[in-house]
Amino acid sequence: MKRLVGAFAVLLALTGCTTSTDDAAPTVAPTTSAAPTDPDLVPVVPVDLDTDSAETETTRIADAIQGLIDPSDIVNVDDHSQVVDKTTDVAGYYGVIRTITLESSADPILLAQTIVGVMESSTWLERESTNDAGLYLTALASSTDASSSWFLLVGGDSTVEGQSVLTLQLASPDLP
Repeated sequence: MKRLVGAFAVLLALTGCTTSTDDAAPTVAPTTSAAPTDPDLVPVVPVDLDTDSAETETTRIADAIQGLIDPSDIVNVDDHSQVVDKTTDVAGYYGVIRTITLESSADPILLAQTIVGVMESSTWLERESTNDAGLYLTALASSTDASSSWFLLVGGDSTVEGQSVLTLQLASPDLP
């Protein structure tokens, strides 16, 4: 839970980070290639969960989630992926934080909600959600078993006119 709270704090700090976009782009509804229970979106817990296997699987899932976004809507992807070392307060895990700047005409709230819907249809469980004043954020877990669950935060930010930002934060299960 501390990992989720920490990830939430980082997400809030990053949701305003954007780059310039092209205002002439047409409005495009979010597209998804996923069907219910898309196996590409379902994490596979490695037999030997270690740093390398956590990195491989977490990156695979993050790429699959990003693949739900029409590539023509993406202006920039700022990716921060790393092993987060164990401390006395927090278990170690592999984390991916992606701030995705979209064409200004893309609706980041609708896109984030669409991604959450696809994740839920692919067995992910919604844990908490908020949608207030142009900021949308939903926390999901891949399983009820915390020892083998990935945690995902999906955020959409439309608070800055002409800028459209989507954020994904994904954390692996705790590393031994």
